[in-house]
Amino acid sequence: MWKTVSFGILSVASLGVILPGIWVSLPGNAQLTPPPSPEVSPSPVKPDSSSPMSERVVTSLLKLAEVSQDDVLYILGSGDGQLAIAAAQTYKPKRIVVIDPNSELIQQSQANAQEAGFGDRIQFLQQEPLQSNLREATVVAISLPTEKGQQIRSKLLADLKPGTRIVSHGMPMGDWKPDKSISVSRSSQQNLYHWIVPANIEGDWQGSLEYAPGRRHPYTLRFSQQFQKVKGDVIVDGQKYNIPKIALTGDRLTFSRTENIQGQTMTAVFNGRVQGNTLKGIAELDAGILSRKFPVIAKRSTRQAAQ
Repeated sequence: MWKTVSFGILSVASLGVILPGIWVSLPGNAQLTPPPSPEVSPSPVKPDSSSPMSERVVTSLLKLAEVSQDDVLYILGSGDGQLAIAAAQTYKPKRIVVIDPNSELIQQSQANAQEAGFGDRIQFLQQEPLQSNLREATVVAISLPTEKGQQIRSKLLADLKPGTRIVSHGMPMGDWKPDKSISVSRSSQQNLYHWIVPANIEGDWQGSLEYAPGRRHPYTLRFSQQFQKVKGDVIVDGQKYNIPKIALTGDRLTFSRTENIQGQTMTAVFNGRVQGNTLKGIAELDAGILSRKFPVIAKRSTRQAAQ
């Protein structure tokens, strides 16, 4: 499990009750009339792979996923095939794969796609999603029973590349909070969720900053993370400085730190990408006439990279 990430870099130091009715016996001729049965509100809809999606849900889910022609879309839970058909018709991703263990649903969905004229654009696989290879996906749409949330979460985090978008029809994934969520129907309490798979940046990252020609200063960035939520510090000359503003979106990392030194406000902002065990980007120091941009390259420590 990922934990929180701390990250410290360009410190300026581096530059200086309803009960059921009960029948009882009463004395004499007294009678007790049983209370009327209470009205029971319909339970919220719990979508699964056999539940056809409404047109509104289909449209909203694909829009939330931001599907494009460059995407490879995997759909877990076939329903009646309308989600895949709508994606092929409107967004035209370069590949669509529908996975469901139910042979009847796969056959029905395939027949619907064929009738709609998209039979050759959509691949249907009768498989258990937890056993399927999802590594090629850039977008994953989920319509599975809610009790599978924890299991599918582990599968998605293990298989998918950082930056892959995930959308779900009514299925949260435990303490992995969505980046976005919308409600498509108040009456049925249907929610749609959106996540972006985060890069793993847990650990210590070593780098050095060239603050003048031929002069470099070493630093350590220390991160902890829980999914896309990151905490971090920068360690310079044995001093630890907290980084208060960190954002991790897929493999893109940004953070900033502001300090006031001798009446001068200095802000360092980093924008970069996580590439395995290498962090690359540009740090911009806003310090008046001393404002500069610095290339930043940091490597994750060997011990942590091997874990």
